Amino acid sequence: MKKYVFSKDTLLATIFTFIVIGLLGLLVINISAFNPFVKAFKDFDFMNIYYSKIRTHQGTLDTNIVVVNVGHLKRDSIGLMLQKINEQSPKIIGFDIFIAEQKEKKSDSVLKQALKQTSCLVVASDINGNGMAQYFGKYAKGYINFNGENSSSTTRSFCPFTDKKGNTDTSFTARILSFADTDKLKNLTARKKQTEFIHFRGGHDKFRTYTPAEIFDTNSDLSLLKDKIILMGYAGSSFGEVVDLEDAHFTPMNPEVSGKSYPDMYGVYIHANILSIMLADDYIKIMSPWLAWVLAFILCYLHMIIFAFYFNEKTKWMHLVAKIIQLTTSVLLLWIEFLVFQYYNYKIDMLPAIVAIILSVDILYFYEGIIAYLKKKTKIKSHFSKH
Repeated sequence: MKKYVFSKDTLLATIFTFIVIGLLGLLVINISAFNPFVKAFKDFDFMNIYYSKIRTHQGTLDTNIVVVNVGHLKRDSIGLMLQKINEQSPKIIGFDIFIAEQKEKKSDSVLKQALKQTSCLVVASDINGNGMAQYFGKYAKGYINFNGENSSSTTRSFCPFTDKKGNTDTSFTARILSFADTDKLKNLTARKKQTEFIHFRGGHDKFRTYTPAEIFDTNSDLSLLKDKIILMGYAGSSFGEVVDLEDAHFTPMNPEVSGKSYPDMYGVYIHANILSIMLADDYIKIMSPWLAWVLAFILCYLHMIIFAFYFNEKTKWMHLVAKIIQLTTSVLLLWIEFLVFQYYNYKIDMLPAIVAIILSVDILYFYEGIIAYLKKKTKIKSHFSKH
């Protein structure tokens, strides 16, 4: 096997593997019929397995953040709810509700008064700054947009700050953080990341959630709201289940790793997850794409040594050994990716390496054919010549 370690055949076969991967990628991207496959591939990540099957069972309740579900309450009821919350002296209230225009004068006036009496408030807006009608007052605001192409894409990241026409806009969660913990805001700003990936903890099972009935029930213990970050928003009409599409999103926590058919998390819980990682400095570090491809090339080369040896020296064992190695390596690489991510918050992209290793055996047959053709035209020397 030693002669294959520094063999030009091993190197050329590895290079040929990545050339084929590149050509296949260009072919799929440039043929419109493959668009659904391109979108599905771009939306796939091995971390879906980690979040939906592993991390969902880890971690405890985040007691720093409390979610209050407004359900389908009318504006006057939301105002009364806000008053009840204010009585408990929360640290800050994040108002994740769009009120773009006036409706009923009496109902609107109740909400307006409650908003005015809130000592520390951040209201949600879209990326253009729209969200609350001027009638209700002027308050600190932040955009709630997440990164993603469309409503069917998985929400994995967000932009804490955006530069628009020379001005810096602040996200809803970063704005809340600016009031809740200035030191943590400095840590976020110092990272200078245009995009931050969300290290999801979970939904209603990881954040204390109050329903409208609990808020208005005189026997409910609302003392847990004291000195907490309160997020008021829509969390469904049925507690614990995403049964409405209103402000519902796909996330890596979705129990269906592939072929997702229904969103799994409301926007207010995504904001809760983002705030949770900010407060804990639990940010994700991502391997650079170029480094992922370098790692893939090295791993593919090491496997090509073994495959080339069996291809030429142990031909009858080739397929059995290759399939066992491919399966074992794929599982091992995924396991390493999950372990590194879990303990170091560092995401290694093993997908290029796994794809290259899976394709490498079939590429050897193409490489053998090329060598056979060149041998007829030239005096090329190769370990594959005897075939």
